[in-house]
Amino acid sequence: MLAFSTYKHGNECLEIFCRTDMPLELETLKEKLALSRRSLMYLFKHLNTELRQRSLPGIINLKGQGYILSPAAKDYLRQQKDSTPQTISLVNTLNWHFSLRFLRENESLHLLTFIIITRPHTSLSEFAEIFQGAKNTLLRLLGKLPEFLVDSGLKIQVTAKGRSMVGDERAQRKWILENLEAVLRICQRCNLRPETGYLEHLKEYERQSGNRFTQDTRQLLAVYLPWYAFRLHSGYVLQETSKHGQEQEPATLWVKNFLTSLDCLAAGEENYLIEALSFFAFSKVSHNAHYAELHKIAEEMTEQFFSLSGFEPGSNHKVIMDSLAVHLVSAWQRLTAGVRYHNPMLEQIKSQYQNLFVISRASARPFADYLGCELPEDELALLTTYFGSDIRMEELAGEKRQIMVVCSSGIGTSQFLLMQLREKYPQLLFCGPFRISDMGALSFTEAGLILTTTELGDLAPNGVPTFQISPLPDKYEWDMLEQQLLSLGFPLGDYGREKVEDLLDIIANFARIENETGLRQGLKQYLRNIGTRNKLRNIGADTLLKYVDFFTEAPTNWQQAIEFSFKPLLSHQFVENRYVRRIIELTEKQGEYMLLGRGFLLAHARPEDGVKAPAASITVFGEAVPLESGKEVRCIICLAPTDQKSHLDFLKVLLEHINQPGWCEKLFAVNSREALEDILDDFLC
Repeated sequence: MLAFSTYKHGNECLEIFCRTDMPLELETLKEKLALSRRSLMYLFKHLNTELRQRSLPGIINLKGQGYILSPAAKDYLRQQKDSTPQTISLVNTLNWHFSLRFLRENESLHLLTFIIITRPHTSLSEFAEIFQGAKNTLLRLLGKLPEFLVDSGLKIQVTAKGRSMVGDERAQRKWILENLEAVLRICQRCNLRPETGYLEHLKEYERQSGNRFTQDTRQLLAVYLPWYAFRLHSGYVLQETSKHGQEQEPATLWVKNFLTSLDCLAAGEENYLIEALSFFAFSKVSHNAHYAELHKIAEEMTEQFFSLSGFEPGSNHKVIMDSLAVHLVSAWQRLTAGVRYHNPMLEQIKSQYQNLFVISRASARPFADYLGCELPEDELALLTTYFGSDIRMEELAGEKRQIMVVCSSGIGTSQFLLMQLREKYPQLLFCGPFRISDMGALSFTEAGLILTTTELGDLAPNGVPTFQISPLPDKYEWDMLEQQLLSLGFPLGDYGREKVEDLLDIIANFARIENETGLRQGLKQYLRNIGTRNKLRNIGADTLLKYVDFFTEAPTNWQQAIEFSFKPLLSHQFVENRYVRRIIELTEKQGEYMLLGRGFLLAHARPEDGVKAPAASITVFGEAVPLESGKEVRCIICLAPTDQKSHLDFLKVLLEHINQPGWCEKLFAVNSREALEDILDDFLC
């Protein structure tokens, strides 16, 4: 990072200007720096003062376009900046040099915790040297650590020599594993590169075990293992005597050899390292006793997802399902060991893809049952990216050039990126995500652009333009991508031209427009954002649900229960008789894949099986209806969708309430249709 400005966020702001030759909108800068408009204006004022002191022109506002830094100032700053990241040791933390002015509070708390775990004790003076900050500021941050660590089982102890960590050794290592990626992101932002090691050992592990780490995992382990070795040499050795079972045998020889090379062959460490390695993401697994079972669960989950959502699987369905099964292996290891995965995409997925997230929660029920516990939202968000990237896209009538998405591992954040790209540009043909290791086997003859989340180097094919983008793009990166797509002639469409002109006419009647071009562009972007947010809101829950019914006694069998439940939709011509027969036939043939759990059955088939108009009904039985498997149903939701999307809001609302504590009990306690209508009206309105 630049070391030019003495003001908080100053160097970050200048870095952003130096990365582009285009004017930047104020909204873009507000988002990237997490500052208000007033704070930005205050920052610009101080930065311009500092630039003038060096006889450099400052930041100026190009009317209607945005803010820009002069080429002369950029050249000066680029010459001052050392573009090569500084290498640091994660174990020799006294040689770290961070500035509290450039760190967010959460980042400071992560670094403080890492240091306190890594060192036997650290004094306030040593913290002040590391963070180049005032002791009062550091004392305030250190005072927030108890709350920051409240769920970790760890406590800070103040001694005459400084602060040290108190807690079980496994708990301390668990914190490091869970938060190491966050620490590395902080280092990257500060232009620091942690030392790596044991890469050859990791390759040998892959050879012996038959497992293959993702590239991201390999890089993470290359940072973690030197820290782990330092930990052992510092005397923190686990002394347990129990051994892992046969399922871990392929990794055992490597673990023994690795610990022997560290002169620390202890049974407790064998157990720990075998277990810890299984927490990380793999691109391939071998010799795992749970893989076959988890592959079946992955099949059940994807079948449930497409059954619930009404979507069709995409052309890469088998590859994605196999990747999902591999993911479930490491997820199972993490969850059974209580290791938390921190998903940086969680809030974005929950807000942008609410329907998919809720349906994914219901689709993950087979995995939750296998684990014997509910899945954390961080894990559910990752599963949502698998399901979302597997959806078949509609055939494109125009553009046929492929835009290939390439990443280091082909999973997780890259699949989320693919979901966002397809939603933002439905008229373009996005393919992937592909791993870097697949590059040699791919054909680029129909590729018009390669989007990559990592450096391709010599692997970049000749003649095909590439564009590097982060897995979680901000507004600035989206704007730069759009400019790249336009420059290559990809059809992005003219979003809401008629609406924009209508709005301009209205505004012109009441105000003078000084920059018509800038206003037109702003309105166009606003309408684009509104259109994206409302994409799946064609039919709401309150319009799709047509009928509710209550039966005091249970029918003779589940087939009769389905027939009873569909009577209102049949009599009012929403579906044909053949639709009901098809649902019964599918259930007899494929098993109880429509069972949502908690006593709910979602009875549905394809629109072409006999749906005449979109509708849904809910039927509750006073007594449980037994299924062939011995499971029981108290409520049948009859769904008649006419397309892949119009029912998703209804499903989202319904599934959210099914998962609410106490709601199912309240629903099943009703004893009349009127009471049932009261409950359903309450949650659907």
